[in-house]
Amino acid sequence: MPNGPVTLVILGASGDLTHRLLLPGLGTLLRARPALDVTLVGAAFDDLDDATWRERVREALAEGGCRTEHAERMASETRYEHLDVTDGAAMKAFLADIDEAGRPIVLYFALPPAISQKACEVLSTLELPEGLRVAIEKPFGSSLESAKAFNKLLTSVVPEDRIFRVDHYLGKATVVNLLGIRFGNRIFEPVWNANNIERVEIIADEGLALEGRAGYYDKAGALKDMIQSHLLLVMAIFAMEEPANIDAIELRDLMMHTLRATQLWSGEGEVPSRRARYAAGTIDGREVPDYTAEPGVDPARQTETLAQLTVEICNARWAGVPFRLRSGKALGDGFRGIVVKFKPVAHLPGGFHNEAPPNVMVIGIA
Repeated sequence: MPNGPVTLVILGASGDLTHRLLLPGLGTLLRARPALDVTLVGAAFDDLDDATWRERVREALAEGGCRTEHAERMASETRYEHLDVTDGAAMKAFLADIDEAGRPIVLYFALPPAISQKACEVLSTLELPEGLRVAIEKPFGSSLESAKAFNKLLTSVVPEDRIFRVDHYLGKATVVNLLGIRFGNRIFEPVWNANNIERVEIIADEGLALEGRAGYYDKAGALKDMIQSHLLLVMAIFAMEEPANIDAIELRDLMMHTLRATQLWSGEGEVPSRRARYAAGTIDGREVPDYTAEPGVDPARQTETLAQLTVEICNARWAGVPFRLRSGKALGDGFRGIVVKFKPVAHLPGGFHNEAPPNVMVIGIA
């Protein structure tokens, strides 16, 4: 977020992502930086009146820990606009209206990738407010080719240093604190390698079922929705080499080095990938229908609601260590975290009557 006053525009503001994650995240930011001067504008194709939008903002900011008076002030000042982001004339008028305040503008795209790309094609034809920043929420494109094309398009809209490709999962405090656990702790960093660690599991299970998100989820599935973005990036932070500085470019490059060394598991004892989807049943006393019976689901797509991928990082630090990434919906315990299983001790002194199990470290991601 820029220093000084700023107008934050969330495109796709009526969606689940905004309500469940982005607005509470903004509340957490405002709790940490109460002096931050943010004017919030929501925009989406759905019809939503200002009163409903303000109440959503008020509740979500409070959920994120924002102080009551700050949440009340922001909710009273925010507004919601009905907007078709693929309509050039509508976008031009909308941006001109927002720019009248004379504050730096951040456009946050909380939209499906195809819609985000169409909106950016529209932006590339317009004269944009000076200093405009663009934040694109994952998923970024729908394939490698579309992601490359999207990157090219974005840099024709604004310079690279004003583009932010956002994965909200990496904003979780525990994920960010992985850097501190490793590099600020004399105990852990010396053993963070294949000599001491037998396997790593990164798990993001959900107790929730589809919850009305078929429009997006049935076209994506668990692999695209969670593993190819969220969990692979968590793994990259977990496994990357030590940075000299906590710097955006350096962290990105070190994560990239880790991902480039990653490939499907080829060793013994692990199936590289599994897919499944939930059937009818109960979770915590509530009835859950079969996934194929959920409203909006097309059974012919064969969309998975559970995906598991086992990979290896082919470098000196991690060679031979399986990393299992798993995410699924409608799973009872809803566990989210990283499980690190250490190897047994090299030698157990004679005289012990029992053999201690190998050490396990569990890092919860709440």
